[in-house]
Amino acid sequence: MITSGDSIGDSAFSNCSSLTSVVIGGNVTSIGGYAFSSCSSLTSVVIPDSVTSIGDSAFDGCSSLTNIEVSANNANYQSIDGNLYTKDGKTLIQYASGKTATSFTIPDSVTSIGDEAFRGCSSLTSVKIPDSVTSIGNGAFSSCDSLMSVEIPGSVTSIGEYAFYGCSSLTSVVIPDSVTSIGDSAFDGCSSLTSVYYKGTASEWSAISNSYGNSFLTNATRYYYSETEPTEEGNYWHYVDGEVTVW
Repeated sequence: MITSGDSIGDSAFSNCSSLTSVVIGGNVTSIGGYAFSSCSSLTSVVIPDSVTSIGDSAFDGCSSLTNIEVSANNANYQSIDGNLYTKDGKTLIQYASGKTATSFTIPDSVTSIGDEAFRGCSSLTSVKIPDSVTSIGNGAFSSCDSLMSVEIPGSVTSIGEYAFYGCSSLTSVVIPDSVTSIGDSAFDGCSSLTSVYYKGTASEWSAISNSYGNSFLTNATRYYYSETEPTEEGNYWHYVDGEVTVW
């Protein structure tokens, strides 16, 4: 149990590879950025109602973490199925990356996926992102090396830096025409990426602010959306019973 002091500083327990569980005392009010990052043996964390702030990526890289428990009386944070969210449910702060589930559906309440929220979740092969989500944070799905396909909903306008960095099993991605910017190296290291299904036109694709380090994205075969069978030559796709289908 951590009881001394009213705050846990930035990177305070970072890389403590023998730490297996943490119960934070009721006098602690803040947890710093990267406070427990890369604690590879950490399986569970208990957060009391006294905690009012949790820094960026506090539990990043905790590859054995299966449960984050937050006091029901905490006014700022909550846990749902062992994952960490803001109290209003709008931001998914941290997915417990040691879970063995192969798929995950983000709750409809979520509007923002936090920085590095899923980083290093090696078991996940698919993630369902709801239409409520408007932004995908920096490094949100980085190093999810089993993730095979992603469909980004039409509510998303920006994809953060390193968002899917190192997703070496990712073979396809659906990108909506609502996206106006793709961050640096968002798809860097996606060496299996062969198909990009863009829900817009070639001219709309060209208008996206696409930063450096995304050669795997730009070099993949790109398909443009068409609800009706196109008469001109080119690569096009549509939905058939909710599934992406090439014309």
